[in-house]
Amino acid sequence: MSRNPTPVVRDDYGNPSDFEDIPDLEAETPQAAAMNTRREKIAQVIASHGAPFITGKFGEKTGLNPMFPPALYAAENHVIHDGLRRTFYEYHPLNGLWVETTADTMRRKLSDLIFELGRELKCENIAAKERSDGKLAGALNNLRAITDGRFDDRPSGFVHCLNGMLDVATGTLQPFDPKFKSRNLTPYRWDAAASCPRFINELLLPALSEEDVAVIQLYAGMALMGRNLSQKVIVLTGTPGGGKSQLCIVIEGLIGRANCTQLRTEMLHERFETARLVGKTLLTGKDVPGNFLMTKGAHVIKALSGGDSLTTEIKGRMGSNEIDGEFAIVITSNSRLRVRLDGDTGAWRRRLLIINYERPKPEKSIPDFARVLLEEEGGGVLRWAVEGARRLIELGHNFPVTHDQQARVDSLLDESNALRTFIGCEIEASAGDSLSTTEIVEAFFAFCDSRGWAPGSVHQVEKELTDAMMEIHRAVKSQSVEREGKSVRGFRGVKMPQNTQNGTDGTGDPNP
Repeated sequence: MSRNPTPVVRDDYGNPSDFEDIPDLEAETPQAAAMNTRREKIAQVIASHGAPFITGKFGEKTGLNPMFPPALYAAENHVIHDGLRRTFYEYHPLNGLWVETTADTMRRKLSDLIFELGRELKCENIAAKERSDGKLAGALNNLRAITDGRFDDRPSGFVHCLNGMLDVATGTLQPFDPKFKSRNLTPYRWDAAASCPRFINELLLPALSEEDVAVIQLYAGMALMGRNLSQKVIVLTGTPGGGKSQLCIVIEGLIGRANCTQLRTEMLHERFETARLVGKTLLTGKDVPGNFLMTKGAHVIKALSGGDSLTTEIKGRMGSNEIDGEFAIVITSNSRLRVRLDGDTGAWRRRLLIINYERPKPEKSIPDFARVLLEEEGGGVLRWAVEGARRLIELGHNFPVTHDQQARVDSLLDESNALRTFIGCEIEASAGDSLSTTEIVEAFFAFCDSRGWAPGSVHQVEKELTDAMMEIHRAVKSQSVEREGKSVRGFRGVKMPQNTQNGTDGTGDPNP
């Protein structure tokens, strides 16, 4: 019977190897295979980090080489310490996932390994001393240094399915492997023959045009790949009961509920909120109110979807970590949304995709339809989304949008910036003329009514008017604009066409 020779080496301190008295085992037994594998790993660690023991003046063993146990653990296991997130991840070969592991768990595993080494090397007394809190803290720090790595270099274009890693571009299923660095999987198996006729014919097509369905398919595919390389946010708005929320639930189920979390714009500017997003790939806001994108924290959405790095703080932990803004974001609302632009209209124009549900809701609704679809056609929805992902890769991650789809975004941004839109379009510089604040506000409200926009309150409009007039026309607010023999508040050096005050655009058309 074949036997593996015991490696005989000298450590960095000059004493003979301590593995000579470990008996050889039969190579055919599982116990022998495990022991021989460990011997190979030990030889590798000795070559890189020195022998396991520190020796005293007379050659006696005084302690373990502090690098040896963490280096051996790293050699025998797939471990990465993500320095940006200050978190350990270990690879699970059965499902191909890298799973977050707490520092306490890693400390326990190092302690167990030291105990095993003490038994195998017949140095239980030394091993016991090395399992003190202080020694284990040092071993944990050494493990962090040895396994320091990143996940932002993971390969793109793969979908982690229950039965393997799907290469979207080629449609081939590859076996699980640590090299994919995947931390998120879909709860469905890849089946190239699966279909989803009810999902398409009962949920999507009755409510949307084929062009809008095509955009949703691309977005679902992008979300499935786990990285928002297109830097897009999709908004589903319109008919109550038209299927928006059910579609969002289907997409969440496809991505995997463990990989999704709620988007709370009203909290995004607060200290610990972004820490909730660590480990997620899809953020959803379902049935949000009309001011959802007007809150103080709404601007963070641009970073969360735009590839920026964000610093997060985890409550109860020292220090901070970072996350990459590569989240897919799906928002549904029955209300007309407006956006807090803060002078960055261009960024929002690049980010937003808007799908309008304009058709009547179904006469007969199916209770919990999203769950029914996922149970009956989950594999088919996966195949449908993968086709969207493949097409998106072919398009270079660029979303083609129709004229109507772009017009929805432009209309939303114009409404969100309604006062400045009005001032820029309907007021012009004119030496010797003047407008009172009341005249401007009344004309603005008529302007919004003709377009179906919500103008906000009179107080809010008047509050923003001074800055807007100065910004666009360099018109300074005056307290002495004359109207009917009285001095009123207003602006000098500006005018607007008479028909604008009657609610049109200067051409007589209230809806240009």
